[in-house]
Amino acid sequence: MQPAATPRRGDFLFLLAVFFTALAFRVALFYSGFVDIDYNTNDSWQYLDMGRSLLRGTFAQDGVITMNRTPGYPAFLAAVFALFGESQLSVTASQMVLDALSCVMVLQMGLWLGVNRWAAGLTAVMVATCLFTATYTTQALTETVYTFVLTLGLWVLLLPSRAGSEEAYGTTTSRVLLSGLVFGFGVLVRPSMALAALPFAALMLLRSVLMHGWRGALSLRRLAAPAAFSAGLLVLVLPWMARNYLTFPAQYGAPDEQVTLLGMKSGIPTYKHVYTKEFNAFLRSQEEPYVQTEACTFPVVARFVYPEETQDLKRAFAKLEHDVKTTSIYRKESLPAFVEITRKRYAAAPRLYVTAPLSKFLKIWIAPRISVLWKGTSGHNSGRGLIVLMTLYSTFYVGLGFLGLTVGLRQASPVAAVYLLSQILGHSLTYMYIFPTPQSRYAVPVFPLFCLAAGLLASHAHKLASARWKL
Repeated sequence: MQPAATPRRGDFLFLLAVFFTALAFRVALFYSGFVDIDYNTNDSWQYLDMGRSLLRGTFAQDGVITMNRTPGYPAFLAAVFALFGESQLSVTASQMVLDALSCVMVLQMGLWLGVNRWAAGLTAVMVATCLFTATYTTQALTETVYTFVLTLGLWVLLLPSRAGSEEAYGTTTSRVLLSGLVFGFGVLVRPSMALAALPFAALMLLRSVLMHGWRGALSLRRLAAPAAFSAGLLVLVLPWMARNYLTFPAQYGAPDEQVTLLGMKSGIPTYKHVYTKEFNAFLRSQEEPYVQTEACTFPVVARFVYPEETQDLKRAFAKLEHDVKTTSIYRKESLPAFVEITRKRYAAAPRLYVTAPLSKFLKIWIAPRISVLWKGTSGHNSGRGLIVLMTLYSTFYVGLGFLGLTVGLRQASPVAAVYLLSQILGHSLTYMYIFPTPQSRYAVPVFPLFCLAAGLLASHAHKLASARWKL
């Protein structure tokens, strides 16, 4: 990693201005009427109830000890309730401040990496006025806290260090340990963070191997950093996993595949079939756009690939819907039909092995995030003009972020490039294969890092232009 840029006079005032600008933008958006404030979403009541239970010294939902959700976001809510009281105002205001701090961290990382003033201004505008991250501050959901944690994980890696103290990984072991702790808390906020930890560790090891060969990369001195990262992550995650296993031993002995050491895959009975291997494989075979109004009903948008598929699916979903709506949970007898449909789909259209996951990748990163902004509105019930506009808006952030990753970020800081790439890989693989029900909101927490990459790209382009045309 290049040495952090020497702090320039006025940087503190610049960061302070970005903080208050980002905060003011979020407050103005809240009162503007431009978005329909949806504080209590379908999942919010669970988080709020668990936050209250933590104040009583337990982790429960409706008074019952649970592992339905990981405890990171409920712990944040509990802290807010303890400090400021339980209200929509206290949660929303706290999340607005937290998101404004994410904006400051992004800009500060850019300054550390030496972006010029013009590029720093672009970064500041992009991150402070991002409609997606700003709107989520108004909802009792994990997104804002997860965004902050994801940004903090890179910020601690890039903290300025003494000259000559950096190691083969482009940062220090102590910084990697701090990032591991942040990753660990991120997993407790949203388990998908765990899928980014694996490529991060693998890519860091690969970089060390390319620089020093296998013998050098596997030396005790260079293994200290990945060991520190793992220790930081596990020291927070392992106690939660142990708590789950010791508290609910009977559930881990049941062959229903509905639990992991991080907790239940779903605590909603009418949604449990989505996480079975049979229905999960069926979803993996679907090309986007694929839309169901309910998890157990026939899709309203889908691409059929063999002649009898429509009728096969109608029969399969009719049985599944009957079971779910009469007993509140699926029956295993409902699932073999989906296995057969999946087999027929791949036999009729082998392209699905490539096009189905690729379409999910595109949906995660490029799809218009309309549902983030207006309650009850999404890409399949909006006008064409709005879909095009929001797709372009989303692509602006993602496109500059991907370009910045390949050019500006990679040249400015290899460890930062590895971090962003690991987040892209982790989130992509999660919703392409493991939980193949991608929603565009799942990628929103990565947007601040895209703003950093865009600023470094702009700074790099400006330097090239200045050298070529003597600007």
